[in-house]
Amino acid sequence: MKIKLQVFSSKRKEVTVAFLVSLLLVAFTLTPLAFADPETPQNITVDTAYDMIRRNRSFPDLAILDVRNQSEYNINHLYDAILIPLHELETRIDELEEYMNNEIIVYCGLGGRSEIASGILADNGFTKVYNMLGGITAWIEAEYPVYTTFHHVTVNTTGNRGVHVEIEPLLLQMGCTSCNENQECSGESEISNIQITMLEEEEDYTLTLVTYEVNGTAFEVTIARSLLWSYSEHTYSAIKTANFTLIEITTEDTSIQFYSLNYLVQHMEYNLTISTTLTPLNSETYNSSFTVVSYAPAGQSEILSLELVEFNSSVTLSQLYTSLDKVAKKIGQVYMRGGLKNNDATLVQLAQNYYKMAKETKNFSRLVKRQLQEYDLEILENSAILTDPWWTCIPCMAACLVGAVAACYVCCATTYVCCICIAWLGMYPIDMVCTLICETGGACP
Repeated sequence: MKIKLQVFSSKRKEVTVAFLVSLLLVAFTLTPLAFADPETPQNITVDTAYDMIRRNRSFPDLAILDVRNQSEYNINHLYDAILIPLHELETRIDELEEYMNNEIIVYCGLGGRSEIASGILADNGFTKVYNMLGGITAWIEAEYPVYTTFHHVTVNTTGNRGVHVEIEPLLLQMGCTSCNENQECSGESEISNIQITMLEEEEDYTLTLVTYEVNGTAFEVTIARSLLWSYSEHTYSAIKTANFTLIEITTEDTSIQFYSLNYLVQHMEYNLTISTTLTPLNSETYNSSFTVVSYAPAGQSEILSLELVEFNSSVTLSQLYTSLDKVAKKIGQVYMRGGLKNNDATLVQLAQNYYKMAKETKNFSRLVKRQLQEYDLEILENSAILTDPWWTCIPCMAACLVGAVAACYVCCATTYVCCICIAWLGMYPIDMVCTLICETGGACP
């Protein structure tokens, strides 16, 4: 089941009001447009495309063709757009036969693929082909609506713990799309002969040795985990656990350190995971944080949502989770409006999932403030991902990977081992190391 949600990429506070006002303005200020039957594809701006789409009576049989890849379409697309990736267009062109003499607006990410696709349509006898210049990137920049469950969220904190949230559709160009076209992606390494040895194991400390080979070359990595705090709560409906750990990854040449804070709620109706990686600047301040909040309802979900969150100001660790509580509530309101407007029960359920995510995140903020005062320090740079649903180990994995990279770049800014550190990230399979950290830390039950 394909879920579509209309959201404006606007900086205005009242998205719904802005949308209604824009419709009224379009209704009363449209300049008459003359569209002759072109013999060759015509280039049009996103403004012209928007006017054509809104003028249903003038173009009752208008078709919208998206020639990007499936992964890009899933992130955002124009309403009622037909998806046929460019590399499949010539073999699937018969699917568009009913639009042979109707207007077809063709778009992609930036305009390059749609120009090629428009030429293919014209060569096959389509008479009214319009290539949308700038693609969906220009469309979103013009603040026209897209249908998406993927958003970019900006958080601005103000005095007295005030939080202002701005929500826009996520504008993301997918990398390595050639892989979807049966072309090889370079840079892959073969990892073999992996061996994991526990060197030390105490109640609050473990030291693990990982040996492996990359393309025939042997490497060693040691992972030291020091448990600094843990929490456990059992009720009739849920089991809640949390831990705060210092992790040090060491090779023969260098080492990096970062903190890992994990919170897991195993509820009868859902599982929720919060994983945060913190890179220290000094004893009183964290340099950066990366958090993944993942909510997985019981049973199978038919929709995936993803919210990328950026903070424009520093916050303390507990304030980070308070802010994410407000973000989750705001996102829930967006989905609830979309669900009620379109009579869509799935979107309504998605909204309720985000409300539960907000509640648990707020509870965790209180727990951190109450029991982790020593580590409830200011964080200079913060980012996060909210997702529903996701795979169990992904939150911890993502936080670990970002933490390792961030720790490396802090090292670059302060010591002479920068080049060694960057080379280490490129040489060692940090994803494998992070998998081990997450599994042994209980983030992957």
